[in-house]
Amino acid sequence: MAYVLEDVKGIGPASAALLRDAGIESAEALAAAPVSRVAAVWGFDTVRATRVIASAETLVGAETAGVPLQAPESPKPLTKKKDKDGKEKKKGKGKKEKAKSKNEKEKKDGKKKDKKKKSDKKDKKKSKK
Repeated sequence: MAYVLEDVKGIGPASAALLRDAGIESAEALAAAPVSRVAAVWGFDTVRATRVIASAETLVGAETAGVPLQAPESPKPLTKKKDKDGKEKKKGKGKKEKAKSKNEKEKKDGKKKDKKKKSDKKDKKKSKK
């Protein structure tokens, strides 16, 4: 099966047009081309040329070997940790988080007390009038 240049990973319509202008008409021709020839095309350096040639070789080689092209397998989904009883562990706050939240609560409680004191003083002043 003949592949078009756009089938190669890393080659879009614009790059394919540039490669065709340079005489590279298909993915098979790209796979067989030397790096120096591809790197001479505008927009390609030796790194990109090496990558697209490798992609073309993979594409052409997989088909010629009779191996159907497949998407790579997705990684296994992450599983939640389980405790001794087989129940999922709940993520709790770490020691630092607990200390922070405790300090924040104390600060808030202190502010509330200060507000109460101020409001009590205001109420007393109003009641005296």
